[in-house]
Amino acid sequence: VLGDRLKKLEEIGIISKGEDTVKKSRIRYSLTKKGIDLLPILLEMIIWGGLNDDLTESPKEFIDQALGNREALLKEIREQLIHEHLKE
Repeated sequence: VLGDRLKKLEEIGIISKGEDTVKKSRIRYSLTKKGIDLLPILLEMIIWGGLNDDLTESPKEFIDQALGNREALLKEIREQLIHEHLKE
């Protein structure tokens, strides 16, 4: 199931597949520009989970930062992802 979903995300341009730089036999998936553009939606889902799911894995500090200054957090994450994408 996971392999099929990864394949579909790659086919529609949300992620790209590449070789892991540390372990060559491992596959590394990265967000494309199209995938990075989904960041605001993903952040809202993380915030929702942090506020509504007692079993969330999201650190409270991250949720607080997202609630306190969404735009700055989005900018920081977007810049980091774009920088990682350009290295490929």
